Amino acid sequence: MRECGEIIEIKGDYAKVKVVKGEHCQGCSVCSSLGEGSAVLTISNNAGAQIGDRVEVEVNPKAVVGHSFIVFIFPVIALIAGYFVGSSAAWLSNIPGEGRGILGAMLFFVLSFFLIKLYDSKYARSGKNPARIVSVNGILQ
Repeated sequence: MRECGEIIEIKGDYAKVKVVKGEHCQGCSVCSSLGEGSAVLTISNNAGAQIGDRVEVEVNPKAVVGHSFIVFIFPVIALIAGYFVGSSAAWLSNIPGEGRGILGAMLFFVLSFFLIKLYDSKYARSGKNPARIVSVNGILQ
């Protein structure tokens, strides 16, 4: 998947690229929920781009699918698993079965976001980046 954006910040070997929604984003409102219909990517600046440069960014589609699963599907799975774990939890015997299930679902759901944040932090430190700059101001890299 290729997107166009603008370099808004440079920190060491990395550049922050503000990417606006492309035509394949029709029907998706994830970026809109972040603000003005755009997202900011931190990408290795191996192309030597400068602040204000227009760049074309290529994102590995497998990474997009994998990360989308983690962000959108994992919390739902945690919610369902939490309900079943909570409803069968004997240590919560003073709470009725439905209440235990709901409490377990809420706890697992909240826990899933902490796990996603932990995964995100670990992934960021790993140096792996599914995105790369393929052109700067229309010049292929």
